[in-house]
Amino acid sequence: MRPLLHLTHPGATGYNAPMRTISAVLAVLLVLAVIVELSFGTWFSKDPLDQSDLGRNSAVTVAAAALYPGGQDFTYRRDAWGFRGIGRDPASITILTVGGGTTDQHYLPDDQTWQSVMERDFRAAGVDAVVANAGIDGEATLGHVRAFEDWFSHVPGLKPRFVLFSVGLDESTNVVRDESSVVRRHSALLRMVERLSEPKPVEAQPVEPSEGRPNRASIAGYKERLTRLAQLAHAMGAVPVFVVQGVWADELTARRLADFNHATRDVCKEAGLLCLDMAREVTFEAGDFYDHLHNSPQGAEKVGRWLAGKLAGLV
Repeated sequence: MRPLLHLTHPGATGYNAPMRTISAVLAVLLVLAVIVELSFGTWFSKDPLDQSDLGRNSAVTVAAAALYPGGQDFTYRRDAWGFRGIGRDPASITILTVGGGTTDQHYLPDDQTWQSVMERDFRAAGVDAVVANAGIDGEATLGHVRAFEDWFSHVPGLKPRFVLFSVGLDESTNVVRDESSVVRRHSALLRMVERLSEPKPVEAQPVEPSEGRPNRASIAGYKERLTRLAQLAHAMGAVPVFVVQGVWADELTARRLADFNHATRDVCKEAGLLCLDMAREVTFEAGDFYDHLHNSPQGAEKVGRWLAGKLAGLV
């Protein structure tokens, strides 16, 4: 009986060798990635702050040249406690500012935010006050209430004298916070990629206003949340301060914001709370915004100086 012939494709050996090499390299990279994630990620952390998407200890490059005159690349940072900036002792914070994108000011450098302007004005007046930025882009009052339970209560030594709420605008638009995935919250490699990524020019994205005027239920819920925020601020030993927001907005957004602003004034009046009415007292111009909602450095300067003037005698 003749032996079976073993036929081998002439290129098979040459083809399998590089594939085996590629597979081996990928396996090594996978093992290294797992080691990095287990060593530097927060997958098994018991720290409550690691369960929230605060971008702690993060640094990303932002390119703002396309947004406003003088805009350039800068590093946007959040510290170990989730506050914007390079980080300071939470026990030193005098004023904790809470709000959405107009408080966070993602596309303004740290030293051009209205919080930094406030600090400089206080310092010039001989007042040593630390103003912390706890703004979260797209966050509205429901998120602010959660922040006290899931965030502020876990920051050691945080006992501000004032909690300043800049509210109303995120209720009046359909902007919502982009809830990041579990991977983004815990991945060390993803944080590394964000830090090393090249800055990309950004353009102001139009914000579509919600349809129609807010109904009674939405206004009533908003007022309940403001009352709750005041209670939470008092519980941490701070004085709540509500800022009635003013914007350079389209007509529909302006009308909706006016309804929420009226509700803010009502809550302050009924509960005897401190209310700073920026909408009525500050005149904005087109150059104060890089879109119809968010301040340019020029606008942030105006906001910061006005707020510092209002609080100068109280801090």
